[in-house]
Amino acid sequence: MKSARETFSTENAAASAAFQEVEDEAQQVSDAAEEAVHSQKRERTNIELAKDKHEQKRSEAIQNRRESANEVKEAQSFVQQLKEECGSKLYAEEDHRRAEQIQALEDAQRTLDGQAVVTVVDKDPYGIDGDSADGSQVAQKDLSPMERAAQEMGVSTN
Repeated sequence: MKSARETFSTENAAASAAFQEVEDEAQQVSDAAEEAVHSQKRERTNIELAKDKHEQKRSEAIQNRRESANEVKEAQSFVQQLKEECGSKLYAEEDHRRAEQIQALEDAQRTLDGQAVVTVVDKDPYGIDGDSADGSQVAQKDLSPMERAAQEMGVSTN
């Protein structure tokens, strides 16, 4: 009986040790499961924050695109307005100045060649009346350079 008691004690001790091992393993599994649940909750929170941040950036990008499109439309409108206001006037004025310069160079060449210079007197040199010239031509072959200049400025030479 002693040997049965010793065997029983040994088996009881082994069973207690095995039971303790199982409890320790169960506690480790429980701790690991709690950590996994906690990690999953943190990950879910992080994903929600990332999603919110992405939605915010997307809405900002859409707003920026709308504002940029409006700025482009305004700029195009402004450019079109400038073309309408300045385009035809600018080229017409430039052509008029170029024609005046060509005429002045031709007059200078005629003067150097000793020929008579015929000019058109502009009674409205600044375009206030809307007419560029009255169409009258005055022969200046008998006038001195000072008289010609006076006549071009509209001062009477008589």
